[in-house]
Amino acid sequence: MIMLKEGVRLKGISARLVLALHIADTVFDQFERPLVITSASDGQHQEGSWHYRGEAVDLRSKHLASQVMKTMVLNELKRRLIGFDVLLEHPEQDNEHFHIEPAGSVQ
Repeated sequence: MIMLKEGVRLKGISARLVLALHIADTVFDQFERPLVITSASDGQHQEGSWHYRGEAVDLRSKHLASQVMKTMVLNELKRRLIGFDVLLEHPEQDNEHFHIEPAGSVQ
């Protein structure tokens, strides 16, 4: 199940990112957790961020039960999302999240 954090805007996201979100949703389903989008084309990001181009998305990680589960989800996302870079940003901090954008674009 794909859920949106309050205030998240999906306006202008690319078709390939929509496909990536559907694939990511199957990964979260595998771990019996909802996929929660915490940022897409909204929010504040680094200058030149792919978020502003509709090509990047952040996903909640804090609802995963353990660091082991986060690592397993990260590895499965990386395996399944061919053509995308997937990172666990700010591990073990309040703003921890998965970040997904086209491969080779991570700044």
